[in-house]
Amino acid sequence: MVSLQVVRNHNMELIGVFVGGTAGIRETTVKEFVRYMLQLTVYLIGRNKEQALKIIGELQNINGDAKVNFIKSDISLLRNMDKACEKIQAKKEKINLLFMTTGFMRLKGRDDIVLCSCLTTKD
Repeated sequence: MVSLQVVRNHNMELIGVFVGGTAGIRETTVKEFVRYMLQLTVYLIGRNKEQALKIIGELQNINGDAKVNFIKSDISLLRNMDKACEKIQAKKEKINLLFMTTGFMRLKGRDDIVLCSCLTTKD
């Protein structure tokens, strides 16, 4: 397995999107992502701005070079998720990591889909 240092040396800026990143496993995961990555931008998408600001402060203490952004959105409505994606797409061409543990159900079973058109690369 390749060492973490080799990965760090070969990666440019990493961009991570954490949907609902203000509590639970998402909060813990974003903290570890910030702890171990060097050049990174994080987008937290959630409803609770106060909790997000608290977490952003903690993330800055963990890695002062991390760029952390909060997008206030209730993603239970797809149009809100599309708006959040558009905000990210306006600033970044692509993302490297999407961490989405919010529940959703597909009635026809699994197939690989793009949940939001803004998460695809521009042609």
